Amino acid sequence: MKRAAVDPASHLGLKEARGAACSRSGSTAPQESSGGSWVSLDQPRALLMQAAAPPWERDALIDANFSTEPVAWERNAAGGYWEHAIVWCPVPTGATVAIHRFTARQPAEATLESVKTLIHNLARDEMAAAALKDDDECDAASNVGGYHGERDLCERLAVRSSPLPSLLGDAVQRASRFEASALRRMPIPTRADEAWVNVLQPGSWNMLHTHEGSTYSGVLYVADGGCCSDETGETDEIGKRSVMSSRGELMRHFGGRLAFATNAPHELLSDILGYPYPSADIDSFQAHYDYKQKPGVAGAPRGRDHLEPPVRFLVLDPTPGTCVVFPSFLPHFVLPIAIDATRATPTVESSDRRGTELARSTRLSVAFNFGASEPVLLQLWLLPSQPKENGSGCDRQALPRVKVLLEVVRDLY
Repeated sequence: MKRAAVDPASHLGLKEARGAACSRSGSTAPQESSGGSWVSLDQPRALLMQAAAPPWERDALIDANFSTEPVAWERNAAGGYWEHAIVWCPVPTGATVAIHRFTARQPAEATLESVKTLIHNLARDEMAAAALKDDDECDAASNVGGYHGERDLCERLAVRSSPLPSLLGDAVQRASRFEASALRRMPIPTRADEAWVNVLQPGSWNMLHTHEGSTYSGVLYVADGGCCSDETGETDEIGKRSVMSSRGELMRHFGGRLAFATNAPHELLSDILGYPYPSADIDSFQAHYDYKQKPGVAGAPRGRDHLEPPVRFLVLDPTPGTCVVFPSFLPHFVLPIAIDATRATPTVESSDRRGTELARSTRLSVAFNFGASEPVLLQLWLLPSQPKENGSGCDRQALPRVKVLLEVVRDLY
């Protein structure tokens, strides 16, 4: 998993995201506005640079002006475990990509609750075991100040026998099938590569990064650590607010949220990361993903003849029970959880990332990667057993040849 930092001035194309880029033009598909916001800042480069490398300065962006608008989610037909909603985002190549949000259908709510309990217990036990290891034995990846679990989560017996693999696999399959229909291409066969728990406490965060080498990545939220509760303990999802404009308190409003910079120009990302973005690996993956301009959705403008609108961020709430699936090449990060004594959810006194108990202020999730899986094609030919001649000496009309192609995809976990 490679960190993706971002660059300064060349801000390509999310201005259209408020309307056309977030929904189909003229579409009659049902829409909803909750669970996230489009966020515009007067200092987008400063935020990207801060997200690219630690430490996160306590006073960073404290005076930043920002405004928000709710995300217009396009609802897809429900099925399996999930209710399914999509937002289309422009990228600098002129194409559009989909970010998927899944919430549990009513029949699956009890199943999801059992999974959340399992993950909580596994994360607690894993962190206790990690406390006995040296720091250099732990895989921090993009996690700063929190805990990044071992990547074999779904290979463990307790998880393999639980509904979690099916929950994740169903979400990715639905995302792939929806995109295939919307973009008029074949679905991408995928298989599960890895999964791990991600634990954040007040002050901790995830750096700007991508998931190179994978096709789809995602996260299942188990606990929000109080991020989605206001001072009274009531739900406070940013996507449920109308247009908001404010100065300062950026972390108070958006701490603990997953943020995407889908329209950040590649030059900007390369400048901040310190290496070319996209890399050859991402270029190869994008060709496999074969994303393109979605019919009826405005993409980001191409070329230097267009004025470059500022980078805007898609910021999503870590609502427990919600699963988010997205193309692995999209740069993303998690904003630091605010250290705020006035919130209803108490913070922890220690910043030790490996405590043996998960406090109420802990943000807990399962992150996962799915890679491309080459299908196995079996060919079956049905042929006449023996040619027979009719009275005129000619072959009787041969039986039709039938070619059957069977796609066999490995089980998702």
